[in-house]
Amino acid sequence: MFESLQIGNTVLELVLGDITEQKVDAVVNAANASLAGGGGVDGAIHRSGGSAIMAETRKKYPNGCPTGSAVPTGAGKLPAKFVFHAVGPRWHGGRSGEAEQLRSAYRRCLELAAEKGCESIVFPSISTGAYGFPIDKAAEIALRTVKDFLNENSAGNIKTVRFCLFSGDDFNVYQRTLNVIHLKNVCKTDERNPPMKSTISLNILVDSSGSMYTIADDMSGGLNELIADHRDSDTLVTYSIFSDNYQPVFAEKPIRSVEQFAIKPDASTALLESACKMIDEVGERLAAKPESERPEKVMFVIVTDGQENASAPEYTRARLFAKIKEQTETYNWLFLYLGANQDAIQEAKTFGISSDHAMDFRADSVHIPEVWQSVSHRLADMLYCKMEAVQSVAFEDIDRQKQEDD
Repeated sequence: MFESLQIGNTVLELVLGDITEQKVDAVVNAANASLAGGGGVDGAIHRSGGSAIMAETRKKYPNGCPTGSAVPTGAGKLPAKFVFHAVGPRWHGGRSGEAEQLRSAYRRCLELAAEKGCESIVFPSISTGAYGFPIDKAAEIALRTVKDFLNENSAGNIKTVRFCLFSGDDFNVYQRTLNVIHLKNVCKTDERNPPMKSTISLNILVDSSGSMYTIADDMSGGLNELIADHRDSDTLVTYSIFSDNYQPVFAEKPIRSVEQFAIKPDASTALLESACKMIDEVGERLAAKPESERPEKVMFVIVTDGQENASAPEYTRARLFAKIKEQTETYNWLFLYLGANQDAIQEAKTFGISSDHAMDFRADSVHIPEVWQSVSHRLADMLYCKMEAVQSVAFEDIDRQKQEDD
């Protein structure tokens, strides 16, 4: 996993710690619009920096600062030259311009750093505390805004952009997001600097039974986001759906050429039969290839919002269990199971998939994109992990927590 990324002459890095102890030119404060101080990062910066910071904000900015912007002051007793007071948005479900406001707040801080000749700047995770902005979405916006700004050659003297995360869970989310960004950067290197990554066979089996009708668009959208995240990687995608029968859609398509997914639900759920058939098909295709042409790693994702009810009698749980066991133990395939309206972890165990590789998801427009983002993070892990570490690629507590949150 990557904790830093070189972008031009600037290092983008992550640390776990106390932002008030960071020795940098500029510290970013997660402020409120009135600049009146508060809890969290805001309170910590004012406590550590002393009363001079608040006195300056009151004098210079009596009307506060608009959401999506930032204003500078001195840093008081902090080991820095400036504090940039950035006002991020409150989360209102994502349909009130929150993403653009958060992006604007980060960008304004970077502009201030360049204007003032700063060589280093440290950010907290803006808006993800009391303002409720989902941490995974905020991390994506924050890191990509920094990357885009630096790629525009508008960084001035900035040599270091640091994100200081207070909790281990937040750090893990930012780290995994940075890993995806790093993946996209290294995939563009030339032949003299080959990317330190693996080729992956990504196999996706999605339930398209009638019960998926109300969430088909969200499921398709989540799949499309997964593909977009990794479009520059060396990943071959095989995609099949199932209702009362197994339906292969395409096989071993380079991820960069995969078009938009569209799921059209109908009929019932032949999960056991479809999983067995797809495992056999993928295994036979890989076995037929010369070893030099086989993808180095195999990820197999099963997604359903219901339980088995339509497979032919010969396709039993024991049969599927045996197939998954063989591919896992003999060929080191990684199986992931995502289930809604069931105990997905217990269900996965009956197929031979460990609890670390299974997750419940809530079948709605908020949580379906998040479950696909969790899969995207696992794919990023797979691309960079060593072969012997494949089975340690697992869902984390933060992934499960997102499915529990309203």
